[in-house]
Formats: sequence, structure tokens, C-alpha cells
Amino acid sequence: MHVAKEYQQSDRKEVYLEPGLVSKYPGFKIAYSLIRDVSNDKTYPEIAKLIQDLPAYVKANEQDILLRADKMKRFYKRLGSKNRYHILSLLKSTLNGREYQIINPAVDLVYAVELHHGLLMGLHDLEQIQEDIYVGVAQGVEKLDHIFQGNITLDPGAIFLKNGKTVMASVSDGPDKNTKVTEKSRNILVIAFGSPEDSEAFLMAAMKETSQLFKEYNLGTPENVDIRIA
Repeated sequence: MHVAKEYQQSDRKEVYLEPGLVSKYPGFKIAYSLIRDVSNDKTYPEIAKLIQDLPAYVKANEQDILLRADKMKRFYKRLGSKNRYHILSLLKSTLNGREYQIINPAVDLVYAVELHHGLLMGLHDLEQIQEDIYVGVAQGVEKLDHIFQGNITLDPGAIFLKNGKTVMASVSDGPDKNTKVTEKSRNILVIAFGSPEDSEAFLMAAMKETSQLFKEYNLGTPENVDIRIA
């Protein structure tokens, strides 16, 4: 992956798939990119318009988006997750008139791309991630300091992301609170998650749209998108 010269090599973060994940869930995919110099404490009318236009976009493309989202919904069942695939829930609530509550420009932008594609995505404050990221399969003892629920134990079979010994997210449970992106975040990691049914091109299209919008709106400087496939 290309890294801008002004950043130290130690600031570079890579994503690795653990052998247990590759053997248990072959075909699972993660695409990711680093976004540098994010101006996340400003107001962006373009992003407000992006959010405003979401209901009409989802309604106009409802059938295709829901069909794409169904693939990860099926994968959630393979994971044994008790949680509903929340992207599907967000799509349906958007169609039913739910109003999105603005959080901050980076989070809002990624939310819009998620619904454009019906694809599960996440973002984390890169400066709160101390080591490379490893993606593995939970044994039922791993703890996640969840962004909303406090400390939870991951179910056996859940797919998690960790940096060092710290679990920073679960595909079926969501992210931790420690790496959440806030108005103060200046360098962030954006991730897209794909089920074995999802194509590489599907993930890359969403990540490329994300990078394009960050750049077009002068919100941040994206680095090259990379992908890992189990």
C-alpha cells in the first residue's frame, strides 16, 4: 500500500487474516483504506446534501440494494449471530421515513456509502490503534468494550478485529468505544466487510466511492485501497 512520505513507516497499519478465519470462513473479505488529514470539525454542506438525498436514492434503487444486503444477512446466520444485520434494518427504516441524526462528517459520509451499496462498513481513529490489525474467529472468551453496550463477551464463531491484544470490533456486534471517530479524529481507518457471496468488485466499488468523496469534499486525503480475502 502506498503511504505518503510525510508519515513514518511505524504509522502504517496493515490488516492480516488469521489462519483460523481462513479455514472457518473461506471467501470472507475485508477492504480498507487510510484517510489522512481529516478535517472532521468543520461543516460540509455537500455531506448534509448526501444525507438528505439518501431516502430518495434508497427508494429508487431499493430492489438492488436489498438483494446485495441479503448476502451479509445470510452470512450473519453462519456466524451464529443473535443480532440482526443492521444495514438491512437501516435500509428499511430509511424507506419508512426514519431521519438520520448527524454525527460528524466522516461518519456521516461512510454511513451514506453503506446505504448506497447495502454494505457493512466501519471506521476507526487511526491514532488510537497502536499495532497492525488481525482478523480472527472468537472462541467465546474475547471481550469488546462496545461503543454502546459496555463490556461484552463475543460469541464463539464471531469474527473480530484486534490490534495487539485489544479487540476493536466484531463484524456482527460492531465497534469499540476507544477507537470511535470523533470531531477530533485526524487520521482514520475505513473498512468494508464482505461475505463469501460478495464479489471483490463490490467491496472495491464502495471503497472507491468513499475515497472519491473524501477527496472531492476536501474532507481528507485517502491512501490506496487494499483488500484481504480469506
